[in-house]
Amino acid sequence: HLPVNLSTIRQRLKRDTIMTKSNFGPLTPMLLLKPLLVKLVHQRHQIRQPFTKQEFLRLANALIKDKKTETKLLEFKSQNSHNVSNQLDNGYWKGFHEFETMYNDIYDIMVDAKVEHRLLTPIVCIVCR
Repeated sequence: HLPVNLSTIRQRLKRDTIMTKSNFGPLTPMLLLKPLLVKLVHQRHQIRQPFTKQEFLRLANALIKDKKTETKLLEFKSQNSHNVSNQLDNGYWKGFHEFETMYNDIYDIMVDAKVEHRLLTPIVCIVCR
């Protein structure tokens, strides 16, 4: 866990500046498809049929095949990655796991700062299974 001063969290909430003005890098062309993918992952989880990594990547790649997004992905990767292909790979899958890690790291801090409250029933990160 990274130490975060509680007054820092409160000040950012007060000023409505939760995010700092940092350069987070270029936006992925997959940004527009991410809500759909999350919804599909959620639906599979609800019927107790979670995606494997391979199934998820096959689905995501099928959604962009022969579309503008596939071309944009190839351009994006050629500018920002060593792995230049028109296919999504383990790096894309890993991005879903990073969200869970980030949330777990800051949850207790947010509860202590009274900007979040602890749920009686924890929510499991279904995207990360």
